[in-house]
Amino acid sequence: MSGRYGDEYSNPNPCPACATFKWRGAPDKGYFTTWNKEKKEDRIMPLPVKFLFLDSLSCVNGWSESNKSSIFSNEVKKLSEPLILKIFKDGKVAKFMDGLYSENKAKFNDAGAAFHTSIFCLIKANAEVEDYTLVRLMIKGAALGAWIDKGFDERDGLVTILEAEDKQKGVVKYRQPVFGYEESTDEEDEAKAKEAYQKVQDWYNYDKNGITDPQPTMKEIKEQFKEKPEVDEDLPF
Repeated sequence: MSGRYGDEYSNPNPCPACATFKWRGAPDKGYFTTWNKEKKEDRIMPLPVKFLFLDSLSCVNGWSESNKSSIFSNEVKKLSEPLILKIFKDGKVAKFMDGLYSENKAKFNDAGAAFHTSIFCLIKANAEVEDYTLVRLMIKGAALGAWIDKGFDERDGLVTILEAEDKQKGVVKYRQPVFGYEESTDEEDEAKAKEAYQKVQDWYNYDKNGITDPQPTMKEIKEQFKEKPEVDEDLPF
């Protein structure tokens, strides 16, 4: 998917997002969380939340039970680009498997990895996160479907999640974010969004030859993903 302000990229930098928040869709939840490594607990970003959309990328991540390790991958703009899955092994980052998602979906899923979309955005209004904080929101399954249905990729303005709605598929109950949209003519919003967008593109280091395997540092990975299993509260569909 393309971003809002163009397709020019430069050398990668450490991920500019201050935190990665994942959607928790269990029936008793319906909010985003990130891992607080100091307190060793989840930090909640409650609803409502409003944000300025910058860009969206695709990746897979999850948990490898056989390796007792988080699984994480590079992030791509198009699914015609290969995903490179990695794990922690013997205290180091090690390649786990790779390939196109369309050709390896079953293999990736069997290994414990699930498809996600990363929404890079600037938080504009939230009780727990400061305005204009650059974060990465990770969604999958039903939450991702709700995002795709709205088609926010090329819109200006504010994306809103004012509430989560109760849903059910078969016997499975879950909570899904309700995405909305608000017009914005705030010049400061536009200026800060353009600046943050460029930071995301500099980090991504997209090149036109399809080389999309940025090498994160161990510190960066540990800050973004827990090194322990967690209950998968999201849905497989």
